[in-house]
Amino acid sequence: MKGSEEAGDDDEDPFVSVIVPVFDDADRLRTCIEALEGQSYPRSRYEVIVVDNGSKPPITVGWLLSPQVRLLREDRPGSYAARNLGIANARGELLAFTDSDCIPARDWLETGVRQFITSAPCWVVAGRVDLFAADPSHPRLSERYDARVWMDQERYVSRGFGVTANLMVLAEVFAHVGVFDPELRSGGDWEWGRRASRCGVIPRYCGDVVVRHPAIPTLFGVLRKAARVVGGAIRIQQRNRYGVARLVRELLADALAIPRYWRRVHAGEHFGLGAGAGMAVLIVLVQVAKAVERLRLYLGGECRRR
Repeated sequence: MKGSEEAGDDDEDPFVSVIVPVFDDADRLRTCIEALEGQSYPRSRYEVIVVDNGSKPPITVGWLLSPQVRLLREDRPGSYAARNLGIANARGELLAFTDSDCIPARDWLETGVRQFITSAPCWVVAGRVDLFAADPSHPRLSERYDARVWMDQERYVSRGFGVTANLMVLAEVFAHVGVFDPELRSGGDWEWGRRASRCGVIPRYCGDVVVRHPAIPTLFGVLRKAARVVGGAIRIQQRNRYGVARLVRELLADALAIPRYWRRVHAGEHFGLGAGAGMAVLIVLVQVAKAVERLRLYLGGECRRR
């Protein structure tokens, strides 16, 4: 496999469609596109499909300033509906998923494609997601929490799925498994991974296939994400009936999980007295936010978009 500078027309390399949903995130999308345009993979062997999921103002073709990028628009709310539109319009035999707030490494596509070529049979590759703080020398508590609790791709793969911040899938797999559930606002990668596993399609974790992702910088952002994740899980569970008994069990589980999250956040990291107390408060607030969201949805509320 040759780099883009050496081989712009190497037809032996698989053609890849990179699918990037975006919603009101134009600035970070620009950084993502720049990283995708600088890939070491041959330029003629991949395309980038940006799916605007209702941004205001809308993303425009002129703004993207790249003939390699195709722009689509999906007005149905939800990143999984946007990804499905990208899948339907993709030309690649291999589909690579990332998000508008992600920064793929220069060899992201090259290293990912190599897994499919050298590790056959390989159907799904889930790569590493490195979370980084705005100021790495002084990360905020919310950033430290985010980096410890979410986006642990290796742990997710052990549970049979990979997050779409860094996921590569052979296009033919979607013909067998189906596309993402467009009704979900969160948890669609887990739901799709469960269906894929039932079809015998098991993801493979590859720590060398890397995207960088900014950690959440604010307490409000962490609480909002916790609520959204809970909403996605409940939306999936409601199909199998989500009654009061299950609600009570999960509210109790939220409370009992506080020590587990404390151990995970503190693993291998030292906190001073003040930072430790602050992190303890943050963990409790996150679990309270989850409980409040469970109650809100049980009483008929709508799932949050972000």
